[in-house]
Amino acid sequence: MSQLLLACIQRSVSQEYRVGGRHIVFEDEMFYTHENTTLESNGSDGTIKFTTWFPDVTLRLRKLYGVSKSSFLASVSQFQGDFAAGEGKGGSLFLTTSDKKYILKTVKKNERANLHSMMQDYARYVIAHPATLLPWFLGYYTLNVNEREVTVVIMPNLLPPGFKVHGRYDLKGSLINRAVGKAPEAGETLKDVDWLNRKRTANLSRVDELAIVQQLRLDAAFLAQHNLMDQSLFLGVHRTSWVSRFRSFAHLLRCTAVGEQRHSPLRFHSFQGGLPSLYGDEIFYIGIIDVLQDYDFSKKAENAIKRLRGSGGKSISEEREPNLQDFAIRHNQLHSAVAPQVYEARFVEFMKDHVFLRGANNPDIGRSSTSASEPSTSLTSPAKSCN
Repeated sequence: MSQLLLACIQRSVSQEYRVGGRHIVFEDEMFYTHENTTLESNGSDGTIKFTTWFPDVTLRLRKLYGVSKSSFLASVSQFQGDFAAGEGKGGSLFLTTSDKKYILKTVKKNERANLHSMMQDYARYVIAHPATLLPWFLGYYTLNVNEREVTVVIMPNLLPPGFKVHGRYDLKGSLINRAVGKAPEAGETLKDVDWLNRKRTANLSRVDELAIVQQLRLDAAFLAQHNLMDQSLFLGVHRTSWVSRFRSFAHLLRCTAVGEQRHSPLRFHSFQGGLPSLYGDEIFYIGIIDVLQDYDFSKKAENAIKRLRGSGGKSISEEREPNLQDFAIRHNQLHSAVAPQVYEARFVEFMKDHVFLRGANNPDIGRSSTSASEPSTSLTSPAKSCN
Protein backbone atom coordinates (compact mmCIF):
# COMPACT_ATOMS: atom_id res chain seq x y z
CA MET A 1 0.00 0.00 0.00
CA SER A 2 2.89 2.35 0.71
CA GLN A 3 4.24 2.06 -2.85
CA LEU A 4 0.80 2.87 -4.23
CA LEU A 5 0.55 5.89 -1.92
CA LEU A 6 3.93 7.21 -3.07
CA ALA A 7 3.02 6.74 -6.73
CA CYS A 8 -0.22 8.68 -6.21
CA ILE A 9 1.64 11.51 -4.46
CA GLN A 10 4.12 11.76 -7.33
CA ARG A 11 1.27 11.85 -9.84
CA SER A 12 -0.52 14.57 -7.88
CA VAL A 13 2.57 16.79 -7.62
CA SER A 14 3.44 16.33 -11.30
CA GLN A 15 -0.01 17.62 -12.32
CA GLU A 16 0.14 20.79 -10.22
CA TYR A 17 0.23 24.19 -11.87
CA ARG A 18 2.80 26.89 -11.15
CA VAL A 19 1.96 29.72 -8.76
CA GLY A 20 2.95 33.03 -10.34
CA GLY A 21 3.57 36.45 -8.83
CA ARG A 22 5.68 37.58 -5.92
CA HIS A 23 2.94 37.80 -3.31
CA ILE A 24 1.22 34.72 -1.91
CA VAL A 25 -2.50 35.09 -1.30
CA PHE A 26 -4.91 32.54 0.19
CA GLU A 27 -8.50 32.80 -1.00
CA ASP A 28 -11.27 31.47 1.25
CA GLU A 29 -12.42 28.89 -1.28
CA MET A 30 -8.99 27.23 -1.24
CA PHE A 31 -9.77 25.86 2.22
CA TYR A 32 -12.90 24.07 1.06
CA THR A 33 -11.43 22.25 -1.92
CA HIS A 34 -9.71 18.94 -2.45
CA GLU A 35 -8.98 16.72 -5.44
CA ASN A 36 -10.22 13.14 -5.64
CA THR A 37 -8.77 10.56 -7.99
CA THR A 38 -10.52 7.21 -8.39
CA LEU A 39 -8.66 4.31 -9.96
CA GLU A 40 -9.88 0.85 -10.86
CA SER A 41 -7.39 -1.87 -9.96
CA ASN A 42 -6.90 -4.93 -12.12
CA GLY A 43 -5.89 -6.96 -9.08
CA SER A 44 -7.55 -7.62 -5.74
CA ASP A 45 -7.34 -4.03 -4.51
CA GLY A 46 -10.72 -3.08 -5.96
CA THR A 47 -11.45 0.65 -6.13
CA ILE A 48 -8.63 2.97 -5.16
CA LYS A 49 -9.44 6.49 -4.03
CA PHE A 50 -6.71 9.10 -3.58
CA THR A 51 -7.35 12.57 -2.15
CA THR A 52 -5.11 15.62 -2.29
CA TRP A 53 -6.24 17.94 0.50
CA PHE A 54 -6.06 21.73 0.06
CA PRO A 55 -3.91 21.52 -3.11
CA ASP A 56 -3.90 25.29 -3.71
CA VAL A 57 -2.91 25.92 -0.10
CA THR A 58 -0.02 23.44 0.12
CA LEU A 59 1.25 24.63 -3.27
CA ARG A 60 1.47 28.18 -1.93
CA LEU A 61 3.03 27.02 1.32
CA ARG A 62 5.79 25.36 -0.70
CA LYS A 63 6.39 28.57 -2.61
CA LEU A 64 6.54 30.54 0.63
CA TYR A 65 9.03 28.00 1.99
CA GLY A 66 11.13 28.42 -1.15
CA VAL A 67 10.57 25.02 -2.76
CA SER A 68 10.03 24.77 -6.52
CA LYS A 69 7.72 22.24 -8.12
CA SER A 70 10.60 20.49 -9.90
CA SER A 71 12.67 20.25 -6.72
CA PHE A 72 9.76 18.94 -4.66
CA LEU A 73 8.81 16.40 -7.34
CA ALA A 74 12.40 15.16 -7.54
CA SER A 75 12.45 14.66 -3.77
CA VAL A 76 9.13 12.83 -3.47
CA SER A 77 9.98 10.57 -6.40
CA GLN A 78 12.58 8.65 -4.39
CA PHE A 79 12.25 7.16 -0.93
CA GLN A 80 14.41 4.91 1.21
CA GLY A 81 12.88 1.75 2.65
CA ASP A 82 9.32 1.68 3.95
CA PHE A 83 7.33 3.42 6.66
CA ALA A 84 8.76 2.82 10.14
CA ALA A 85 7.54 3.58 13.65
CA GLY A 86 8.93 6.60 15.45
CA GLU A 87 10.27 6.71 19.00
CA GLY A 88 7.20 8.43 20.47
CA LYS A 89 4.00 6.93 21.84
CA GLY A 90 1.75 8.48 19.20
CA GLY A 91 1.83 5.47 16.89
CA SER A 92 2.67 7.45 13.75
CA LEU A 93 4.79 5.96 10.98
CA PHE A 94 7.54 7.85 9.18
CA LEU A 95 9.27 7.69 5.81
CA THR A 96 12.14 9.88 4.60
CA THR A 97 12.87 10.89 1.01
CA SER A 98 16.15 9.54 -0.37
CA ASP A 99 17.69 13.03 -0.42
CA LYS A 100 16.73 13.42 3.27
CA LYS A 101 14.93 16.71 2.63
CA TYR A 102 11.39 15.65 3.59
CA ILE A 103 9.57 13.36 5.97
CA LEU A 104 6.21 11.68 5.41
CA LYS A 105 4.25 11.14 8.61
CA THR A 106 1.00 9.23 8.98
CA VAL A 107 -1.89 11.14 10.55
CA LYS A 108 -4.62 9.62 12.72
CA LYS A 109 -8.30 10.46 12.24
CA ASN A 110 -8.51 12.88 15.15
CA GLU A 111 -5.32 14.62 13.98
CA ARG A 112 -6.76 14.92 10.49
CA ALA A 113 -9.88 16.57 11.88
CA ASN A 114 -7.72 18.99 13.85
CA LEU A 115 -5.61 19.85 10.82
CA HIS A 116 -8.72 20.44 8.72
CA SER A 117 -10.25 22.74 11.32
CA MET A 118 -7.13 24.87 11.75
CA MET A 119 -5.75 24.89 8.18
CA GLN A 120 -7.14 28.29 7.23
CA ASP A 121 -5.80 29.95 10.38
CA TYR A 122 -2.54 28.01 10.09
CA ALA A 123 -1.85 29.12 6.50
CA ARG A 124 -2.48 32.76 7.32
CA TYR A 125 -0.44 32.47 10.51
CA VAL A 126 2.52 31.15 8.52
CA ILE A 127 2.28 34.09 6.10
CA ALA A 128 2.27 36.50 9.06
CA HIS A 129 5.06 34.60 10.86
CA PRO A 130 7.25 32.89 8.24
CA ALA A 131 9.97 32.24 10.84
CA THR A 132 7.55 29.97 12.72
CA LEU A 133 8.94 26.86 14.39
CA LEU A 134 5.71 24.98 13.67
CA PRO A 135 5.89 22.22 11.05
CA TRP A 136 5.48 23.29 7.44
CA PHE A 137 2.75 21.12 5.92
CA LEU A 138 3.90 21.00 2.29
CA GLY A 139 1.67 18.11 1.23
CA TYR A 140 -1.43 16.43 2.64
CA TYR A 141 -2.90 13.23 1.17
CA THR A 142 -5.26 10.31 1.88
CA LEU A 143 -5.27 6.92 0.15
CA ASN A 144 -8.26 4.57 0.54
CA VAL A 145 -8.01 0.99 -0.73
CA ASN A 146 -10.84 -1.43 0.06
CA GLU A 147 -11.78 0.61 3.14
CA ARG A 148 -8.17 0.59 4.35
CA GLU A 149 -7.19 4.21 4.72
CA VAL A 150 -3.94 6.05 5.37
CA THR A 151 -3.42 9.81 5.60
CA VAL A 152 0.00 11.46 5.46
CA VAL A 153 1.52 14.91 5.64
CA ILE A 154 4.84 15.89 4.08
CA MET A 155 7.10 18.15 6.12
CA PRO A 156 10.69 19.39 5.83
CA ASN A 157 13.21 17.28 7.71
CA LEU A 158 14.70 19.29 10.59
CA LEU A 159 18.07 17.55 10.32
CA PRO A 160 20.48 18.35 7.46
CA PRO A 161 22.05 15.74 5.17
CA GLY A 162 25.67 14.82 5.71
CA PHE A 163 25.99 16.02 9.31
CA LYS A 164 26.50 13.82 12.34
CA VAL A 165 23.97 14.62 15.04
CA HIS A 166 25.59 14.17 18.44
CA GLY A 167 22.48 14.72 20.55
CA ARG A 168 18.71 14.67 20.04
CA TYR A 169 16.15 15.98 22.52
CA ASP A 170 12.35 15.91 22.68
CA LEU A 171 11.36 18.63 25.18
CA LYS A 172 7.85 19.32 26.51
CA GLY A 173 8.37 21.20 29.78
CA SER A 174 7.10 18.11 31.59
CA LEU A 175 9.13 16.38 34.32
CA ILE A 176 7.12 13.19 34.88
CA ASN A 177 8.34 10.10 33.02
CA ARG A 178 10.47 12.37 30.85
CA ALA A 179 13.81 10.59 31.17
CA VAL A 180 15.34 7.90 28.98
CA GLY A 181 17.82 6.83 31.63
CA LYS A 182 21.52 6.98 32.43
CA ALA A 183 22.69 4.74 29.58
CA PRO A 184 20.74 5.67 26.43
CA GLU A 185 21.41 3.78 23.25
CA ALA A 186 23.32 5.46 20.44
CA GLY A 187 21.01 7.73 18.47
CA GLU A 188 18.23 7.62 21.06
CA THR A 189 16.22 10.80 21.57
CA LEU A 190 16.56 12.15 25.11
CA LYS A 191 13.93 14.05 27.10
CA ASP A 192 13.43 16.92 29.55
CA VAL A 193 14.93 15.34 32.66
CA ASP A 194 17.90 14.05 30.65
CA TRP A 195 18.45 17.61 29.43
CA LEU A 196 18.39 18.97 32.98
CA ASN A 197 20.57 16.24 34.46
CA ARG A 198 23.21 16.83 31.78
CA LYS A 199 23.12 20.56 32.62
CA ARG A 200 22.64 21.35 28.95
CA THR A 201 21.95 24.76 27.47
CA ALA A 202 21.27 25.85 23.91
CA ASN A 203 23.99 28.49 24.05
CA LEU A 204 22.94 30.80 21.23
CA SER A 205 23.76 34.45 20.69
CA ARG A 206 21.62 36.81 22.74
CA VAL A 207 19.86 38.01 19.59
CA ASP A 208 18.97 34.45 18.57
CA GLU A 209 17.89 33.52 22.11
CA LEU A 210 15.45 36.42 22.37
CA ALA A 211 14.12 35.82 18.85
CA ILE A 212 13.54 32.11 19.35
CA VAL A 213 11.79 32.57 22.71
CA GLN A 214 9.51 35.20 21.19
CA GLN A 215 8.69 32.86 18.29
CA LEU A 216 7.99 30.03 20.74
CA ARG A 217 5.54 32.29 22.58
CA LEU A 218 3.67 33.04 19.37
CA ASP A 219 3.63 29.43 18.16
CA ALA A 220 2.54 27.99 21.52
CA ALA A 221 -0.24 30.58 21.78
CA PHE A 222 -1.47 29.64 18.29
CA LEU A 223 -1.68 25.96 19.25
CA ALA A 224 -3.46 26.69 22.55
CA GLN A 225 -6.00 28.88 20.75
CA HIS A 226 -6.90 25.83 18.65
CA ASN A 227 -7.20 23.54 21.71
CA LEU A 228 -3.96 21.78 20.79
CA MET A 229 -1.37 20.56 23.30
CA ASP A 230 1.30 17.92 23.94
CA GLN A 231 3.67 19.38 21.34
CA SER A 232 7.43 19.00 21.75
CA LEU A 233 10.40 21.13 20.92
CA PHE A 234 12.81 18.97 18.93
CA LEU A 235 16.44 19.99 19.37
CA GLY A 236 19.29 18.33 17.51
CA VAL A 237 22.93 19.08 18.39
CA HIS A 238 25.92 18.88 16.05
CA ARG A 239 29.41 19.51 17.46
CA THR A 240 31.54 21.39 14.95
CA SER A 241 35.13 21.44 13.74
CA TRP A 242 37.30 24.56 14.11
CA VAL A 243 36.69 25.36 10.43
CA SER A 244 32.93 25.37 11.01
CA ARG A 245 33.44 27.57 14.06
CA PHE A 246 35.18 30.20 11.96
CA ARG A 247 32.42 30.02 9.35
CA SER A 248 29.69 30.28 11.98
CA PHE A 249 31.31 33.40 13.44
CA ALA A 250 31.46 35.01 9.99
CA HIS A 251 27.86 33.95 9.40
CA LEU A 252 26.71 35.57 12.65
CA LEU A 253 28.41 38.85 11.75
CA ARG A 254 26.99 38.89 8.23
CA CYS A 255 23.42 37.93 9.10
CA THR A 256 23.29 40.27 12.10
CA ALA A 257 24.52 43.11 9.92
CA VAL A 258 22.03 42.66 7.09
CA GLY A 259 19.15 41.38 9.21
CA GLU A 260 17.93 39.47 6.17
CA GLN A 261 16.69 36.37 8.01
CA ARG A 262 14.39 38.14 10.44
CA HIS A 263 11.18 37.49 8.51
CA SER A 264 12.17 34.36 6.61
CA PRO A 265 11.47 30.63 6.88
CA LEU A 266 15.27 30.36 7.15
CA ARG A 267 15.44 32.50 10.32
CA PHE A 268 16.30 29.57 12.59
CA HIS A 269 17.79 27.31 9.89
CA SER A 270 20.20 29.73 8.25
CA PHE A 271 23.59 28.14 8.99
CA GLN A 272 24.05 24.63 7.58
CA GLY A 273 20.36 24.00 8.29
CA GLY A 274 20.41 25.21 11.90
CA LEU A 275 21.61 27.91 14.29
CA PRO A 276 25.25 28.19 15.40
CA SER A 277 26.04 28.51 19.08
CA LEU A 278 27.54 31.71 20.42
CA TYR A 279 31.06 30.26 20.33
CA GLY A 280 30.53 28.28 17.12
CA ASP A 281 31.23 24.94 18.80
CA GLU A 282 27.75 23.56 18.14
CA ILE A 283 24.92 23.85 15.64
CA PHE A 284 21.35 23.47 16.87
CA TYR A 285 18.49 22.13 14.73
CA ILE A 286 15.23 23.34 16.24
CA GLY A 287 11.53 22.92 15.52
CA ILE A 288 8.17 22.22 17.16
CA ILE A 289 6.81 18.74 16.41
CA ASP A 290 3.67 16.69 17.11
CA VAL A 291 1.28 19.64 16.96
CA LEU A 292 -2.04 17.95 16.06
CA GLN A 293 -3.11 16.49 19.43
CA ASP A 294 -6.16 18.22 20.91
CA TYR A 295 -7.27 18.20 24.53
CA ASP A 296 -9.92 15.55 23.96
CA PHE A 297 -11.68 13.18 26.34
CA SER A 298 -8.75 10.75 26.45
CA LYS A 299 -6.31 13.52 27.42
CA LYS A 300 -8.71 14.87 30.06
CA ALA A 301 -9.04 11.37 31.51
CA GLU A 302 -5.26 10.95 31.46
CA ASN A 303 -4.93 14.26 33.30
CA ALA A 304 -7.37 13.16 36.01
CA ILE A 305 -5.64 9.80 36.52
CA LYS A 306 -2.17 11.31 36.73
CA ARG A 307 -3.30 13.97 39.20
CA LEU A 308 -4.68 11.24 41.45
CA ARG A 309 -1.43 9.28 41.24
CA GLY A 310 0.64 12.29 42.23
CA SER A 311 3.95 13.52 40.87
CA GLY A 312 6.21 10.50 41.15
CA GLY A 313 8.73 9.53 38.53
CA LYS A 314 10.54 12.81 37.93
CA SER A 315 14.03 11.26 38.24
CA ILE A 316 15.68 14.66 38.55
CA SER A 317 19.30 14.87 39.69
CA GLU A 318 19.99 16.21 43.17
CA GLU A 319 22.17 18.91 41.61
CA ARG A 320 19.10 20.63 40.19
CA GLU A 321 19.11 24.37 39.57
CA PRO A 322 17.52 26.47 42.34
CA ASN A 323 14.84 27.89 40.04
CA LEU A 324 13.77 24.39 38.93
CA GLN A 325 12.03 23.95 42.28
CA ASP A 326 10.20 27.24 41.66
CA PHE A 327 9.17 25.93 38.25
CA ALA A 328 7.80 22.74 39.87
CA ILE A 329 5.85 24.78 42.43
CA ARG A 330 4.32 27.11 39.83
CA HIS A 331 3.37 24.19 37.59
CA ASN A 332 2.03 21.62 40.01
CA GLN A 333 0.85 19.47 37.10
CA LEU A 334 4.17 18.32 35.67
CA HIS A 335 2.88 15.52 33.45
CA SER A 336 2.18 16.18 29.78
CA ALA A 337 -1.62 15.72 29.71
CA VAL A 338 -2.79 19.17 30.81
CA ALA A 339 -5.19 21.75 29.36
CA PRO A 340 -3.84 23.72 26.36
CA GLN A 341 -3.44 27.05 28.16
CA VAL A 342 -1.65 25.33 31.06
CA TYR A 343 0.54 23.42 28.62
CA GLU A 344 1.32 26.62 26.69
CA ALA A 345 2.50 28.55 29.76
CA ARG A 346 4.61 25.67 31.07
CA PHE A 347 6.09 24.87 27.65
CA VAL A 348 7.20 28.47 27.03
CA GLU A 349 8.56 28.98 30.55
CA PHE A 350 10.60 25.77 30.46
CA MET A 351 12.15 26.63 27.10
CA LYS A 352 12.86 30.20 28.20
CA ASP A 353 14.37 29.42 31.60
CA HIS A 354 15.91 25.97 31.12
CA VAL A 355 16.80 25.70 27.44
CA PHE A 356 17.53 29.08 25.85
CA LEU A 357 17.90 31.87 28.43
CA ARG A 358 19.03 29.99 31.49
CA GLY A 359 22.46 31.66 31.47
CA ALA A 360 21.19 35.21 30.97
CA ASN A 361 22.88 36.56 34.11
CA ASN A 362 25.93 34.32 33.91
CA PRO A 363 29.18 35.78 32.48
CA ASP A 364 29.91 32.36 30.99
CA ILE A 365 26.65 32.27 29.02
CA GLY A 366 27.10 30.22 25.90
CA ARG A 367 29.79 27.91 27.23
CA SER A 368 29.20 24.40 25.97
CA SER A 369 28.43 21.65 28.45
CA THR A 370 27.92 18.80 26.04
CA SER A 371 28.03 15.43 27.73
CA ALA A 372 30.39 12.91 26.21
CA SER A 373 27.69 10.31 26.73
CA GLU A 374 25.19 12.01 24.44
CA PRO A 375 24.03 9.59 21.78
CA SER A 376 25.20 10.08 18.21
CA THR A 377 23.43 9.39 14.97
CA SER A 378 23.71 10.38 11.34
CA LEU A 379 20.51 12.02 10.20
CA THR A 380 19.52 14.54 7.57
CA SER A 381 17.44 17.66 5.91
CA PRO A 382 17.81 20.58 3.55
CA ALA A 383 20.97 22.54 4.21
CA LYS A 384 20.27 26.25 4.04
CA SER A 385 22.40 29.36 3.99
CA CYS A 386 21.97 33.04 4.75
CA ASN A 387 22.12 34.46 1.23
